[in-house]
Amino acid sequence: MKNRFRQIIIAAMMLLSFNTIFGQVTLKVTSLINWPDTTHCYDIDSNIEVTVMNMDSTQTFFGALSVCLKPDTATIIDTIVNSSYDSIFPLQTITLHFTNPYNFSPSAYEAGHDVVIVWPVSYSNQIIADTLHDSVYVICTTGIPNISNEKTFSIFPNPAKDILYFISGFPLNDLRNIRILDIIGQEVKNLFPSENDIPIHDLSPGMYIIEFKLMDGSIYREKFILE
Repeated sequence: MKNRFRQIIIAAMMLLSFNTIFGQVTLKVTSLINWPDTTHCYDIDSNIEVTVMNMDSTQTFFGALSVCLKPDTATIIDTIVNSSYDSIFPLQTITLHFTNPYNFSPSAYEAGHDVVIVWPVSYSNQIIADTLHDSVYVICTTGIPNISNEKTFSIFPNPAKDILYFISGFPLNDLRNIRILDIIGQEVKNLFPSENDIPIHDLSPGMYIIEFKLMDGSIYREKFILE
């Protein structure tokens, strides 16, 4: 009877070990390190890293791990990390360097504000992949209008609370409209101001991008924080 009980205990321990190693786990990309806020077409960046976390509290991930990235409007998927073997313990985060320098190619990125999607992939172990969304503003010599040096904007205060003010080097009637975008590029406000103050009391605290568009099509963007 004791031997039978001992066999049951050993079998249960082996099953638990098997599930811990080979069971399905949730991996999540939690951040992009040194990811630029603004870049230029064809810029190549060799300093970007990505962090991946094992969201499971009991199971360890073992196996080959890749990380993929794509702009939300593109069909091209870049494999930014290729790791031959990794182990990520429960609730552990690891940092991986991009396998190759990253190229912000206009074949994948549109001029202007782009949202990127990043997610982990494993071919040697079943995982549930959780994505990260980040953003980058891409400047190209063609594709978006430039702003001349004499046409500049300043915003204040920054951080702001209820009202954001701006000053510019040209008349208000040269201004077509003002948009406010959240950090992932979604429009939250579209204004046609007659004064140099912008009410923002109806927005939630956080980081935003304000976009000034002129009658000649020129665009100027600036980040601000709402407290």
